[in-house]
Amino acid sequence: MKLKRIILGVMLSLVVLALKGQNPQEGQPYSLGSGVTTVTPPMPLYAQTMTAKQIRSTSAILVAGIHYVDKQEVSFYFVYSYGNITRQATGEVNKNTKEITANVTGLPVNTEIKFWIVSKSEQGERKGVIKTFRTLPKNVNVSAHSRHADTFEGWATGFFNQSNLSGKKKKLVNACNYKNAIVRNKAVSIAAQSPGVFNLGQICDIFDYCYNGWHYVNDPIGGKNEIYQTASSTINNNLSGDCDDFAILICSMLLSVGGDARLNLAFSGTTGHAFTEINMGKVDMKVVADYIAARYKGVWTGAVHYRVDQNKNCWMNLDWWAKHPGGHYYKADRGTRFYILDNYCEDY
Repeated sequence: MKLKRIILGVMLSLVVLALKGQNPQEGQPYSLGSGVTTVTPPMPLYAQTMTAKQIRSTSAILVAGIHYVDKQEVSFYFVYSYGNITRQATGEVNKNTKEITANVTGLPVNTEIKFWIVSKSEQGERKGVIKTFRTLPKNVNVSAHSRHADTFEGWATGFFNQSNLSGKKKKLVNACNYKNAIVRNKAVSIAAQSPGVFNLGQICDIFDYCYNGWHYVNDPIGGKNEIYQTASSTINNNLSGDCDDFAILICSMLLSVGGDARLNLAFSGTTGHAFTEINMGKVDMKVVADYIAARYKGVWTGAVHYRVDQNKNCWMNLDWWAKHPGGHYYKADRGTRFYILDNYCEDY
């Protein structure tokens, strides 16, 4: 009996010592009266750090999930750090998704960033778990020529005032209604994720929108029933259609925000395919590859595929066969390139 009392006394002493070292966030002793003492419960986990999204070269959106467990007033803010720099960012609460987000800019390129959410209430502050991400390599501005041929001879012969389009070819070019308000507004809202003059980030943003949201639907049976859906119609149809509709859409959206894109109809035997290429101009394609490899590291195929024209402009493939811009080309033995801005096409 005496041994039991000794053991009980030791246990009580350990409890008292533990309470003296208690963190304010984890509870403090308080009296219930009549000599009864207990411990306040830990500060609830009002928010938890989640994975960052829309990670770009110098910006990202920090994310945390919210868990309201009582009615007291709670506020939140993010802390993020890199090197010896630590900063705070006020989050915006979305009650529908139960998330709090903060768009942070001015981050260093290709750098590991740590961040966490902090919940603040009358009980004090509680820090969420630390998450990390790495910003992308340097983004690249794309200043491409907007014409198929920019030689003096081309202008002198009036090349750009002539069109060799007719029939289905003209319908295909007309389907790229890049000046349409629906197309322009949608493209602008997406490209704003990588703001500035036309750049590689915007190309990737638009590719992701088209690729990730696409719903494949066939045209009517029979080659004569080929339908070239306008880009605006494809947006209204919830990104639904076949390969030429996809090519028309991505081509039109890029044109609408200052890019120079061309559309291809390619054939192998009796089968055909449509895809878009974007004019990267004379940019260093190694820098382009570094950016794409980092942004699409989960699906990166190890190379950026492009073609070089007579003026040494690099046209990067935007076909849907790969899950990233610069994927491999459709194997074709012939085809036609359509230069939308020039209202011109050429066979190859």
